[in-house]
Amino acid sequence: MTNRFQSAREISKVYHALADREALQGFFLQSASSLLSADRSAIYYAGKDDKLWLESCENFSDELVPKLFAIAEGVQSSGKPYFYKDWLGLPLVTGTSCLGAVCFQALPGKAFSDEDCELGASIAMEFASALKSMRLLEDNLRMARLAAIGQTSSMVVHELKNILQLARLSEEMLEMGVKQNNTKFIQMGNQKIRHALKEMDGFIWEMLSLARDQKLETQKFPVADLFQELSVDLQTKAKASSAILKWTVPEGFPEVQADRKAVSRALLNLIKNAFEARKGDAITVTLSVESLDAEIYQIKVEDNGQGMNEETRARLFQAFYTTKGERGTGLGLMVVEKTISLHRGKICVESTPGEGTRFLITLPFQPQAE
Repeated sequence: MTNRFQSAREISKVYHALADREALQGFFLQSASSLLSADRSAIYYAGKDDKLWLESCENFSDELVPKLFAIAEGVQSSGKPYFYKDWLGLPLVTGTSCLGAVCFQALPGKAFSDEDCELGASIAMEFASALKSMRLLEDNLRMARLAAIGQTSSMVVHELKNILQLARLSEEMLEMGVKQNNTKFIQMGNQKIRHALKEMDGFIWEMLSLARDQKLETQKFPVADLFQELSVDLQTKAKASSAILKWTVPEGFPEVQADRKAVSRALLNLIKNAFEARKGDAITVTLSVESLDAEIYQIKVEDNGQGMNEETRARLFQAFYTTKGERGTGLGLMVVEKTISLHRGKICVESTPGEGTRFLITLPFQPQAE
């Protein structure tokens, strides 16, 4: 008796260590059948209305299923073990709730004893406890996923509203230009529509890059061209934010091999964040690049804004974390980090509250494929 109960205590530790429900059920039935000298086993689970369903059945023929169900229903409703000759039924009790029942049939020529019933009840209780913990974890994960979906949906709607607002403004400007035969308004309207389409394209790309495995589409390009393009794209944003964007590239700086669109979106996110970090009437954001050696170069995005405290720096790349309230999505810096990682690069941040922030992005001139 002592050896079997001691073995049961050791086995029950494994129940609580398993993280997969099917693995837990399979190991429980296998270990319990071995300890109890059982030939057949079955697990029934109870729903919220206490109705049972057959979850797992080992070696039982169809004609025995009604008897199995009757035993399971009896021990589940009473909360007490049942055994008669070669049949054993055990409730899966944990605390004040019963999660279902487990049934065993002994090996041919064998019959269950009081000791078998006591041992079986003990390991069934440990299994039920492990199962309940696993269900709570699954429920928490499910709720976390639903919360993430809700946050993502809210963020998508927020960004789409901003892009649609820009598109409506463009439409109004075009309409005014046509009515007044004003070429300047027409040109400005067309320019803003192109900008809105580019914003939409970039936003869709970011969402897809987070939702699936992204593959780099690298090409060679001059860094100065990229910086100039960002400067033009951000003119309106800079003016609205009372920001000044400066950029510099050393003369003769070599072309780099990278996914231009991905790097552009990463820098765009960092610069936009910097625009919104002003502490007074205006903010200056500086974009620069330098070679560290023959194989790697570094891009710096610096501002003289309000800076960040230690908690903000620590949580900077965490999903949905934002310091902007309803204006922020908490996904922009995730895109930045993923882009840099895919290029086999590194990103770090230096920041002092009240003085400003500096992002340092180190990238290889020739990123190696995964």
